Amino acid sequence: MKLDVLRIYFQLVVILFFASCAQIGPDKEYLKLKQEIEKGLDEEQAIRKRVHENMLRDTFDLDLNNKMGVIDSLNLIKAKAFLTAYGYPSISKDGKKLSDGIFNILQHNDVATMEKYIGQLKEKALKGEASKKQYALMQDRILVENNLKQLYGTQSAPRKNANGFITNQYYVWPIQDVKKVDSLRKEMGFKKTVEEYANDLDIEYNKDESIPLKN
Repeated sequence: MKLDVLRIYFQLVVILFFASCAQIGPDKEYLKLKQEIEKGLDEEQAIRKRVHENMLRDTFDLDLNNKMGVIDSLNLIKAKAFLTAYGYPSISKDGKKLSDGIFNILQHNDVATMEKYIGQLKEKALKGEASKKQYALMQDRILVENNLKQLYGTQSAPRKNANGFITNQYYVWPIQDVKKVDSLRKEMGFKKTVEEYANDLDIEYNKDESIPLKN
């Protein structure tokens, strides 16, 4: 009888030991996705820097832009796989680079994708586990993409000429509450006012700006 009890006790100890090892040990798929997303962030930032340099020189490289689109598409597949399996990353648990990577991937994709995940980003940001600035940027981006006034004044747009063609003249997209926007920005961690932001980028800021009609 004592031997049976000892045998059962020993089996329970072994089961609990391996269960704890499984919990402590790294998830291989998690690590793989994390590394791929962080690598994708580096690639995405590098190619966008080259595209931006071309814009400053007023040149256009079709192959480079196509490559950027491919990188964005591949990064989105990996980001969605991570978000489905593990949810929006926490800075303290998953690291700032992964959090930045997920944000940049979502921010450079379609509005439906941003709308799907912004609730998770907001929840993490309010807990200090994601960037409040990134939440503000994505929220404004969603509003602008839906042709609505933005909250935090983070987004700009190019003006169009009388013929409807895009010009090189940029302006701050219309804001919902111009009297409160700078205090809202401060809550999100922005140190500069909208006016200072516009001056730094050498773009127009008109507090009475209205949403342009769609052509």
